[in-house]
Amino acid sequence: MIEKNTPARDPAYLNWVRQQPSVISGQTGCIAHHPIGQRYSQSKCSDRLAFPLTPDEHMELHAGWARWEERHGSQWMFAARTLDRAVDEGFFTQHEPSVARVPRVKTSRQHSTRSPSKTVPNPLVRTA
Repeated sequence: MIEKNTPARDPAYLNWVRQQPSVISGQTGCIAHHPIGQRYSQSKCSDRLAFPLTPDEHMELHAGWARWEERHGSQWMFAARTLDRAVDEGFFTQHEPSVARVPRVKTSRQHSTRSPSKTVPNPLVRTA
């Protein structure tokens, strides 16, 4: 059996993200968006990768993340910038760690005749 890695959950960080201005428009009243697309499962990634979007910007992204990224830039770039801002503002020194991990799910490894997976590109490096 293999244990699947589960993303960290941090409600305090999500609350902090919701209080920040949108990374697109600078407006307030934001949703903490978790990056989507270009990942191998439908589960959310770590809460520490969330970034603030207004409800309209969030709906636009979910209508087509690839088109949204062409217009605004990489979701991973906004996640990194938001995390960097949290560090600069001292979020992690002012709050007790509240990260919780969802219980891991054990799965059985199945043999496959498929070729090995390709390497995953670095999400912080923009390619042409």
